[in-house]
Amino acid sequence: KIVSGNLHILHKDAADCPTDAASTALAAAATEAPTMTITSLPYDVFHKIAPLLSDKDRARLEQSSSQFRKFGQRFGSKVYQNVRLELTRDVFSILLRSTARHQDALLLTGDQKDADELCGHLLWNATISVMEVRCVDVSETCIEDIPVLLSTAKFDTLDVRFHGSEENAIKFIPELINGRNLAMCIVILRMNIDCKQGPDNFRKEVLQQLPMMHEINFEWTSIGEDSWDKYPVDDDTMFHVINVSMQANLGKGNFTAQGLLNAFEIVRREQIDGNKKHFESIASKAVIEEMMGLDSHKYSRRSIHPHHIINDSVTGTGLYATTTSTTCEDAYHVIIQ
Repeated sequence: KIVSGNLHILHKDAADCPTDAASTALAAAATEAPTMTITSLPYDVFHKIAPLLSDKDRARLEQSSSQFRKFGQRFGSKVYQNVRLELTRDVFSILLRSTARHQDALLLTGDQKDADELCGHLLWNATISVMEVRCVDVSETCIEDIPVLLSTAKFDTLDVRFHGSEENAIKFIPELINGRNLAMCIVILRMNIDCKQGPDNFRKEVLQQLPMMHEINFEWTSIGEDSWDKYPVDDDTMFHVINVSMQANLGKGNFTAQGLLNAFEIVRREQIDGNKKHFESIASKAVIEEMMGLDSHKYSRRSIHPHHIINDSVTGTGLYATTTSTTCEDAYHVIIQ
């Protein structure tokens, strides 16, 4: 028998049946009994309910109480198509999208100090197709907290745009990417740096320490004078990046003519070992012209303005330098593959 939403089992033996007065008392007690809520469900029941929820509904549920937040962490990973984390002078916002549909997006905003409370549980063990991180003039505390916030998340593409001091960039980027398995990951670093002392520290402590990854795309804008020696990418950086990635685009680089030829040799040897590597960058016109004039009879060379080509007929490896609409007059777009 159902009394006020509660199930009561009545004995079949008439002798054991309650009197009318007793029935009235039982009904009154049932009415006053506390109603079972979802928070009182055992974990194994919630474990069966959770997979039926969309990521957006599940995220909102976990925001409702600390108990659901713990359930969410114990239950396992969340899957997002795109997550965009933005911090501008310690104002925090995060957009989580589980599918391509706009209505499935969840937007949270607040102070940076509240970031962990707002979305830490949403990113715990999350699997993310594209993780975007945007930082503009953020504090040192924020630089330390954000990598921790993303420490258990896994992503296919990590897209970072950082505007600030070189000192903070040197702290932030390694904390964000080191210790991760990036073998199948695309990493994009777009840096707009106030670099008063030159880029040597960023080169040595970030670029030349990059771990193994599938693809790296790097852009550097220095606040102040724009000259080739103000770019952190040099020969040694180029060699390291080619060795730790399958595809790389390093933007403008302060290369030497011999350095580009050595990079060509590295890619050629990798081709022999069965590793098809692809490298792109921007080099100065003077360096390209010097490279084409270096004495070497190992490979075929030809120059048909605006193209310069070095080719190895055995492996099919080529170095192609050309001017394009996206390069300035004194620069060449270089591809080695």
